[in-house]
Amino acid sequence: RPYEYEAGGGDPAHVGGKSFKSINGGKSWKMSLLGLEGKDRAEYVIRISLERHLKSGWLESPVIDLWKGESNDIIVRQRTIKKMNLAIQSDVPPGTAVTCYLRKGTNPSPFSGEWEPYELVGSGPGIDVQIDGGEFNRRYLQFKAVLTTDNPLVSPVVKSARIAADFKEAFPIPRHTNIHVIEADNPPVRYSSLPWEWETYDRPELAKLRKQENLDAVIAGSRTQFEAQMKLLDYAAKRWRWTSPSPVYPELDALSIV
Repeated sequence: RPYEYEAGGGDPAHVGGKSFKSINGGKSWKMSLLGLEGKDRAEYVIRISLERHLKSGWLESPVIDLWKGESNDIIVRQRTIKKMNLAIQSDVPPGTAVTCYLRKGTNPSPFSGEWEPYELVGSGPGIDVQIDGGEFNRRYLQFKAVLTTDNPLVSPVVKSARIAADFKEAFPIPRHTNIHVIEADNPPVRYSSLPWEWETYDRPELAKLRKQENLDAVIAGSRTQFEAQMKLLDYAAKRWRWTSPSPVYPELDALSIV
């Protein structure tokens, strides 16, 4: 890459200027040529794998539906939470810590804007908190455990987490024994642990790319969005420059690559 030229890592003419080899136990060192026969101009790449722990990390639960609980019923009865208990057990060696946070919401999607911020509920190896249902007053909850360590050789470990809730049915639903569900196609949604945002369509560089590559003409006549996407994929595959590697590596964006 261009920013590596001064250090000898970008220009092929400078390859071999950063690696040294010793064949006498370190008494003397030779810079290129390298390889088994000492005929290759190259660099040695060394990957060091250290079994160490990061200073901090976090564990977040999936969205928990307090109304549904462990039931597999398709119809979820409307309920009022009277009280709730959250218990988390962890191994916390000296120099480490586990801190627990809780948030509540009215939408089953963890990325919805209908969630309140996380609030601290406790810390330590044994977290056991009682929550008043009237104050909680939400259907969905998530808890998050933040793990920290001052020693990279040890780490706290969350061993178990349990949530129990007492509730009452505000509007009991009659059990219609003559109504049966024949088929239900509603698979569970699996969410990534990493937040994701789609690229905004109105970025100025995308407008420039659209005009530069005449993309409106590429997708002209498309009857569906899927057909337009297929035309763009076909165009991108044919637009790619299949050439030998260049010392100047492009930035990771479409304008630089094309």
